[in-house]
Amino acid sequence: MGFDWQTCVQRLTAQSYTVCSGTHCNNYQVTQEYHSNCASRGQLYEPIQTIECYNTSTDTTLDVPIEDILSKCFQKMQTEGNQWELLKCYCCCSCFANGTQIDIPGGTQVVEELVHGDDVLVASVAMTPDLQLSWNTEQLEFANGSPGGEGKQTMIYITYGTDAIVVTEDHLFLLPDGKLKRADRLIPVTDELVRVDGTSVAVTDIRVGEYTGGVTHIASSLDFTGDIDNHLLGSNGIVSADYSLQMNQHDLPASVFVEGHNTLPTFGTAEYAITHAHLETDHISASEAGVGLIEVQHPSFEMHDSESRPIPATALSFINAIQELDVDANATKRLFHDTAGASTVKYLFEVYNAFYPDVNFYLDWSNTSPNAYAFTEYGRQFIVIPGGLVRVDGLQEEAYAMIIAHMLAYFSGEEPVDADGMSCMGQAAFFGTGTILRQAWNGNAWFNMALKGREQLVNFFDLIDPTNKEGNPADVCGDPSIDCRIKTIEVAISGGDLPVCAGGETEGALRVVIAEPDDLVPTSFTVQFSEAVEISSAENINNYALTPPVPINSALRTADDTVTVDAAVDPATTYIVTVMNVVGESGSTLSPFNQTAQFTTA
Repeated sequence: MGFDWQTCVQRLTAQSYTVCSGTHCNNYQVTQEYHSNCASRGQLYEPIQTIECYNTSTDTTLDVPIEDILSKCFQKMQTEGNQWELLKCYCCCSCFANGTQIDIPGGTQVVEELVHGDDVLVASVAMTPDLQLSWNTEQLEFANGSPGGEGKQTMIYITYGTDAIVVTEDHLFLLPDGKLKRADRLIPVTDELVRVDGTSVAVTDIRVGEYTGGVTHIASSLDFTGDIDNHLLGSNGIVSADYSLQMNQHDLPASVFVEGHNTLPTFGTAEYAITHAHLETDHISASEAGVGLIEVQHPSFEMHDSESRPIPATALSFINAIQELDVDANATKRLFHDTAGASTVKYLFEVYNAFYPDVNFYLDWSNTSPNAYAFTEYGRQFIVIPGGLVRVDGLQEEAYAMIIAHMLAYFSGEEPVDADGMSCMGQAAFFGTGTILRQAWNGNAWFNMALKGREQLVNFFDLIDPTNKEGNPADVCGDPSIDCRIKTIEVAISGGDLPVCAGGETEGALRVVIAEPDDLVPTSFTVQFSEAVEISSAENINNYALTPPVPINSALRTADDTVTVDAAVDPATTYIVTVMNVVGESGSTLSPFNQTAQFTTA
């Protein structure tokens, strides 16, 4: 419920976004456009783009109403020169679940039915020495929201006594010591919330899940003076912050919060589980050990499944299993209930699905793997993007788009292919970047997407231990080196052929080095090449011709770079062997200047 600007700054900075000023974002959140793009589309923590008018000389922004930014900024540009510019910047989305009962004089009212000017009860806090609540009536200065039903968003579900409440991770609650605490730092069994009558009730459990209902936020006053009094509401029977207090929480002194609040472990992390060993915890829930979770009461909330979708052993992945372990250990990852990136991936699914309607795209938020998968099951093609990949800091829309394009390219069948007819990993990077990504984004849009995506993927690959970047020389198709993959992406952007290291052909790189008679078998001779040759082309007798003409009986690759040819040659005769269509294991083709060799039989 509200806009936590400090949290937003941290999130956007980590993703290399330019952050709008806190004042601008607070003002933006009360607009219809905000609710059309954030609240109603399930983008609670997704950065949303807007603009500010920025002075490059003074490092300040133009303080005008949002609807006047364009016109006033153009005026500034004309009268004061190019020190003024329009700045593309981002705000974060955050709201409050509909259905929450808010205390009003004489009873309660669901939050979504409250409007500007309605009377609500607001509390003041005193410690004498125990907590004392004083309730006053105030008229709402702000009430806004959306009906929901247009998407899913991740929110936190908190159970206490026989009641529960659905909130965002940054929602603030009042505790019996008169201090505030965020939802994502609450501790079941240990922490108690304050009821509207001043008594306390223990937190029973907390969990994270998908919420499909509407979102609303309300405030008794938007003129926040730094005092929490009169900004505390009765919400589903307990005391928590209104929108104004919520969005200004970063300005509150540390004394307002429980001790060490900013350093407390966050729900869903390993540190949280270790610190609170008396709980039964995982990345989506926390409750008293041995007691279990109370049944969810909210019809629009569904707890995330702790089990991810099974991935077949035959699935092709974006990185190999060892590299995945490195990324998982070295990456900075957002928490499970931080859904930044989720709606972007879903949007990309919609874009690609228009071009590939037969492919089933699936975002598996419960899967913690920082990887991606493509496979065919029961005759249907699937691409699975785990939440663990989306939650890796540093990956943004451009990298997501390139990864999905890479996974689609596995199904393309562009050669070289593996035994199942799926394109090799190098070809998937090449075709995905140069063709599939270009299908969805044309011209400059494709170019910018590819360049930014390449930069993000290079940083992603840097999370892999150097010894695990080398690839498998014996499996160029399934495991090229990371350097090769980066080079392949760059060639796809700049224009060129599939690199040899990724399974591409190098015209003219393969050479016939020498031909010699076989001392043990008079009718045989050997041909040595400049590199290892592909076995099927090397053992095709139609790829060899002798002058003077002699029938070829057989050809056998007796070493990686050597073929023994049996033919009806005569003794003490000089022959010229001409080799055709033999290719190297790297994909290199024969040089037209080095296809022949001369030898003399004994």
